[in-house]
Amino acid sequence: MTEPRIKHSVVVVGAGFGGLSMAAELKQAGVQGFLILEAGPEVGGVWRENTYPGCSCDVPAHLYSFAFDPYRDARVRYPDQQAILAYMREVTDRHGLRSHLRCNT
Repeated sequence: MTEPRIKHSVVVVGAGFGGLSMAAELKQAGVQGFLILEAGPEVGGVWRENTYPGCSCDVPAHLYSFAFDPYRDARVRYPDQQAILAYMREVTDRHGLRSHLRCNT
């Protein structure tokens, strides 16, 4: 049995910082019929893909975060890859974006 086709008014390609920003803005604007397509298994974009030793942000965290949900860990000025991924996952959940997300797609 195949799933019924659902029409979406907007399709966002990628669940990195850009895609999640677009999705959050759509939701804030009252658009509910959108879909986020992500090729990988989870949100994160390049922060999920780059796993080399010492991978971290070279910009202070308060500047390298979503304007609608700033990174707030005052103990960490330059977060590492795992902290950035955790932040992106938390933002995804906090803003109800996961229900619009289709991973491995």
